[in-house]
Amino acid sequence: MFYAVVADTPHPTLVPAPLATDPAQPGRGEQARDAIAAEPMLPVQAADARETAAAVHLAPGIAIPDATGVGPAGVAAGFPRTPEGAVAQLAAIEVRVIEAMSIPTAHAVHQEWTMPGAGEASAWDVTQGVQAFLAASRQEASSKDETTLVQAIPAAGLVKGVDGPDWVLACVLLDVRASIVADARIG
Repeated sequence: MFYAVVADTPHPTLVPAPLATDPAQPGRGEQARDAIAAEPMLPVQAADARETAAAVHLAPGIAIPDATGVGPAGVAAGFPRTPEGAVAQLAAIEVRVIEAMSIPTAHAVHQEWTMPGAGEASAWDVTQGVQAFLAASRQEASSKDETTLVQAIPAAGLVKGVDGPDWVLACVLLDVRASIVADARIG
């Protein structure tokens, strides 16, 4: 089943749709995983990222599980090994990095949570998002300053495919809000 997150509740929920494979079945291997990854994502328009009126009809949902602990690099962990758990884990990874808004934190999380051969942390789109934020907000350090508050809330997600019980290709979208306080002095 594919799962799309519906975030109209206190706990975001997943909406079922057909999946590439059944998580209860053994994995089909690298070729199947490459095929799942090569499939296009659902089309999205730029306007879809803007706030709109609440949906009139809610789709049926599947609860996203809560963390049961904290894992490496301070990331919430302990989610079940299910597609829903994979979405929750990915959201926790991204939230940790985005709310810290820190290049060292991004590198630490990348090192602890990616598989060997995943590439450099500097090429990770989440690290690049942190870099872009720091540059756009004219923060000169490699981390946000004490007067900056960043809140990241999972707003949507998708399980693109599953290959057996230990492989899920998921995507999570975050609603990110930042508050930057600037000091100004005159004499």
